[in-house]
Amino acid sequence: MSESIVLHRDSPSYLCKRCIAFFTTPKTLSQSDDDLNLHSPSIVEVLEAEQAGCAFCTHIVQQLEDADDDFDFRLAFTIRERPSHQEKPVWALSANLANTELGKPINYALVPIEQVWWSLRFGGQDIGSNNKYGIGPSTDITPSRNIVQKWHMDCLQGHRTCQINHETRGWVPTRLIEINEASFRVITNQDHHSAVVPYVALSHCWGETEVIGLTTATASSLFTGAPISKLPRTFRDVIEVCRWLNYSHIWIDALCIIQDSDEGWKTEAHAMAEVYGRATLTIVAAHGKDATEGLFAARRPEAIKAPIIECSWGADKSTQQYCLVDERLWMNHVDLCHLSKRAWTVQERFLSLRTIYFTQHQVFYRCATHDVCESFPAGNTPAQLVDETSLPSSRSAMKPRDIWGRATSIFSSAALTKDTDKVIAIAGLATSLSVRMQDEYLAGLWRSNLVHELLWRSSGDDGAHSRPNPCRAPSWSWMAVKGVGVQINANVCSARCKHLVEIIFASVDLVDHTCPTAIFTETPGFPSSAAVSSRQPGPLYANTLTLIGEDTRSRSLARTKQEWATALNRLLPVRITSTRL
Repeated sequence: MSESIVLHRDSPSYLCKRCIAFFTTPKTLSQSDDDLNLHSPSIVEVLEAEQAGCAFCTHIVQQLEDADDDFDFRLAFTIRERPSHQEKPVWALSANLANTELGKPINYALVPIEQVWWSLRFGGQDIGSNNKYGIGPSTDITPSRNIVQKWHMDCLQGHRTCQINHETRGWVPTRLIEINEASFRVITNQDHHSAVVPYVALSHCWGETEVIGLTTATASSLFTGAPISKLPRTFRDVIEVCRWLNYSHIWIDALCIIQDSDEGWKTEAHAMAEVYGRATLTIVAAHGKDATEGLFAARRPEAIKAPIIECSWGADKSTQQYCLVDERLWMNHVDLCHLSKRAWTVQERFLSLRTIYFTQHQVFYRCATHDVCESFPAGNTPAQLVDETSLPSSRSAMKPRDIWGRATSIFSSAALTKDTDKVIAIAGLATSLSVRMQDEYLAGLWRSNLVHELLWRSSGDDGAHSRPNPCRAPSWSWMAVKGVGVQINANVCSARCKHLVEIIFASVDLVDHTCPTAIFTETPGFPSSAAVSSRQPGPLYANTLTLIGEDTRSRSLARTKQEWATALNRLLPVRITSTRL
């Protein structure tokens, strides 16, 4: 693709007449979701303005790309003023399309330009005739490569937290792919001449398309070497990015795990915490449904650049420069990308220290220190730009229990090709967190917090809560059911929460004692069990039976008698040894 059409980050944002009028005409602030300010009576007008190059309409059309061509609606926004410690206000624009075919909200914020300049530019390095860090029409051309190189070098050389957190000593994967000029070969850890080999890991979706893989039949040729041209597009693109960053070794599951060996697969599946945790970098093919779709994507540069807009909504009605910030940028492109819907990839994103996401429209980079993307290449997520009091989103700021709670929520709603993989597909993350928390893992729950976590909930229809046969985990664990959207109380309760029960006994029977986080079973007639005893005589409350007790600040910690009765009859989550709580 031609690199001549590269959008300069300092170029002015063109707006259509309708958008100019919308942003320069004083507005009445919305007091409710029904107080709407009309932008366009029909989406057809927005599409026409997008074709003419309007920056705001281009952003709106990108949000609508999943809708049918004949999808139409009136575009109107609620407008509210956000609290801000700055002199100028921050304006929030929301178009709630949850009840339309699109099925999602559109949330933007207008942030004073002086709060955003630093995040938009690399300290002036993008200024100049060469436009080194501009925005190109595809993610595979020089500007994107330059940005990725800078992000990665900044992290390797300047992020102390990332350097401290990255443990590489004494371990390398069983197999790696070694890249040569026009060929590749699979090598084993016995081929390494040093204890540490820097490598890149790939996270991708297998899909339905068969691709080249390591099997007992192909092992000889792959160990000898094969042309890179024989690889599917995604694998070839990953090799290209590795060349950008001067890496010569890659870990790809299809080529580094013997696919027709159950024993070999089990061994490697148990090692996922090490594979992704010790990789120097993980590359994520975020939008591809299979390995044939590749990493790179064509795009409209105008839809990536955050528009600079003249706005007159202030009390004094003066015209000020604002930057349009998509508040759902990370959520739509990363958190809700196609790959995030696959359960096996959930632990990969939490285990990896540095991650490059190649999404449908732009490149994102996440490490233990910061989150950046092509729209805001110098740092700060949209949430931090909109609210300067927002906490850092990097994983270094997240506690292990927060990571587990978030990961299990995502994981329980993600899809698995084989339902029997549910336990092992998150075992790598459990292994990693068990070391950090110095806690014992009990089939999806943690011993030190078992009283709280036994109150997990699973949303969905009643039919979705069935237990598979044979069982894969103790009946009191959320892993034992097919239900989706599990909510667990991963955080230890505050001192204001009084425990009315205590755990007497809890155990699991392991299928494989070499991997205590991976595979569980229940022996017929003697199930893995948890027993609870009361600390307080007499009835609890008229309408509440709970394993924790009342915390007036968090009603979700308690279940009603009917809820517990339903759960006990269906799931048998816990055997209560005392009938008086």
